Amino acid sequence: MALSERARSSYARRTRDRRDDALIQWRKDRDAHLQAVHYKCEIGPILAEHGLLAYRDCQGRADTCHHGRARGMGGSRDNSILFATCPACHSYVEANPMIAETVGVKVRHGM
Repeated sequence: MALSERARSSYARRTRDRRDDALIQWRKDRDAHLQAVHYKCEIGPILAEHGLLAYRDCQGRADTCHHGRARGMGGSRDNSILFATCPACHSYVEANPMIAETVGVKVRHGM
């Protein structure tokens, strides 16, 4: 049984609205976290503490947040594992997931 055009349109609109609501909530959570840490990168000091030279690229000022457990790896929209990060540190931990796990800024699926 195929959906009518009207039902399909209604479903698409509801899905789009939920996605938009989630994005708005994420932006609010991100902004609140950045304000709480005074826009300071939290990952650069962790990399420096572990002796990784990547901390030299840290710009210091955070403009986004990194989820320690990605939703695609079993994470949720919960912000308990959230790190404020500058673009350089965020790129580094995304490009080096094994190192990110070792220093504690990324959590593996199921852990």
